[in-house]
Amino acid sequence: MKNYRNNFFIIILLAIIFSSFCRPQVIGKIYTKSTANNLYGSVLNSVEINTSLLQKLTSQTPNYIMFQVIQSKLVVLDSKRNIIYTNGAISSVSASTVFRVFSTSIVNELLKEGNSPESYIEIRNDVLTITNGEDTLEQSANCPPICP
Repeated sequence: MKNYRNNFFIIILLAIIFSSFCRPQVIGKIYTKSTANNLYGSVLNSVEINTSLLQKLTSQTPNYIMFQVIQSKLVVLDSKRNIIYTNGAISSVSASTVFRVFSTSIVNELLKEGNSPESYIEIRNDVLTITNGEDTLEQSANCPPICP
């Protein structure tokens, strides 16, 4: 009976450990616009995108969405690095082109909290942020090297 309890305990422990690996990691953190300006500097370049379009894009990729501004054109990729949106004549991107990765859940949270019809993908000093209303999203990951 004691051996049965030990085995049961080990199975439960392993299940908990493996389930923690299965949950997608949340990438991104929401700040107030003024805090983001203090932490990351002022906006050097920005591209406007309709918030309802951005919400639609997040629904097209399960857990992560990637952004980059290339030659002043916004390019959005799904979690497999497929282009799901561009506002320019960009039809492909190199596997070595670095995109900024955010969790779709945190992007949707930003859009809900910001409650503005327009969002802005912003380039700051070596940082890409997304602003909606008075809220700004940062703490993304670079892909590559860290791709979902």
